[in-house]
Amino acid sequence: MEYTGYLEVVAQGIVECGRKLRQAGLIPGCSGNISVRVSPTEVMSTPAGLDKSSLTPREMVVTDLGGQVLQGGYEPSSELKVHLGLYAVDSEIGAVVHAHTPYTRILGGWNSNWITEISRKLGAAEEWQGVTSVSYQKPGSQELADAIAEEFKKSLDHTLVVGGHGVVAVGISLTQAWHRVEMLEHLAMLGYKQLVLSQLRRLG
Repeated sequence: MEYTGYLEVVAQGIVECGRKLRQAGLIPGCSGNISVRVSPTEVMSTPAGLDKSSLTPREMVVTDLGGQVLQGGYEPSSELKVHLGLYAVDSEIGAVVHAHTPYTRILGGWNSNWITEISRKLGAAEEWQGVTSVSYQKPGSQELADAIAEEFKKSLDHTLVVGGHGVVAVGISLTQAWHRVEMLEHLAMLGYKQLVLSQLRRLG
């Protein structure tokens, strides 16, 4: 579907975000999903099953907050439930980005408190006070969406690590949400390399 005006601008922004995350290796294959609130009751999101590196604006899907498709010729991602649950929690959330970030997933499986420990060691504790986590739930399930929404509601944090799955970040804007995903993965990469070096030193 061809979008015009404001919706065209939003769709192009989602396409650009998807390409950058794909190029950075944060959403391999057809994984990951991105959404933007386009009105108090409507959300534009990426469709199901398409590679984010080659999306076009016309492939975006507009739904209401109940997940009913209003515009677009594609099905929304099964994980749109996560996005809609977050929009319902906080009317200030303007965008949600979910990615399958490799270093974050590795460290999340190693130690649920890794964010606190590594950010403290790297001197980034204040910056990452807004990160929390939930245990693994089946991707695309209502149980996962409910667990994430409940944790955000309880903690009021901006970024959430899902054990063995990936990361979900919210923002006032799409740029803020995707930067939070990228920065957390950068922190995870530094933390992972620090752990490897410490093990090599012990062996040496």
